[in-house]
Amino acid sequence: MKIRQTFHSPILILSDTMRDTGQVRDVLDGEFDNISLSSDPEKMAAEFDARPADVLILAFDTLEKSERNYLSLYRQSAKLPLHPHRTIILSSKDNVAASYQACRKKLFDDYVLFWPMYYDRHRLAMSIHLALGHLAERGVITQPDSTWQKPDEIFKELCVSIKRTIGAPDTQELQNQPMVGGLAVAERKITFDSVKTLPIVMVVDDDEFMCKLLSDILEEAGYQILVAHGASEVLSTIRKQLPDLIIMDILMPGVNGIEIAQHLKAVPRWALIPLIIVTGNSDHNIVNECLKIGVVDFIIKPVERTGFLNKVRSALQRN
Repeated sequence: MKIRQTFHSPILILSDTMRDTGQVRDVLDGEFDNISLSSDPEKMAAEFDARPADVLILAFDTLEKSERNYLSLYRQSAKLPLHPHRTIILSSKDNVAASYQACRKKLFDDYVLFWPMYYDRHRLAMSIHLALGHLAERGVITQPDSTWQKPDEIFKELCVSIKRTIGAPDTQELQNQPMVGGLAVAERKITFDSVKTLPIVMVVDDDEFMCKLLSDILEEAGYQILVAHGASEVLSTIRKQLPDLIIMDILMPGVNGIEIAQHLKAVPRWALIPLIIVTGNSDHNIVNECLKIGVVDFIIKPVERTGFLNKVRSALQRN
């Protein structure tokens, strides 16, 4: 199988000391060639915005520092809330259980036991490869990391390797046998035309009551529902499951609906998802701005059930 030695996806190492960021860089040096370091909490947001990273490594000596600095970065950065990325925290032996719980709660994506000394030199690099593979699989990085391969590609290369090793006759016999487990899943092609699935609609609103109102109407009409209350939840949810339609409030704290829509339309994998904006403001300037970025329809509050469902059906038919 093909193995490449150097990887170019941007990585940012964060800590409050240059010594620690340098130590982490030294572990990765030679395999990743696009690494940035940041050791001044007051400059981290500006440094991220200047060079947005696909993977953030939080190399602080305590979990509390990692949480505090990541939250500060998230609030201060103009690009981080809308930039798909993965987070890896470096843990000490004393913080392993807490780091595990933080990742279980989805505060971070992964952790690596690193302090006071690393026992497995390759473990952090492996976590980075998995993080980049996760982003590539979901189409949120334009150039997938060079070693990330789809399961069917791995299967085909495995067959070639077997053929070279044991000879064509036996390989042919092997290929005629039914496949089992993950290889069968990787190789067979699924025809979705034969499977009837309910459309998935994502409702985005910081107002809990409005989310519940719209979700209840949609569920009663037979739709599957995803709910998000802001930009970070939209990105976290959409990376795991693509909706068929997004219904989004325009006025939300922090990053508003228009900014979220602009980011979604800039990512090829998400650009074709139809967007409906929910707003209590029918100002022509706002309407025109939304139309320019590809919003397919508007719903003016208060929401009327029949008209709302008609707009949902119409938007789904366009998809």
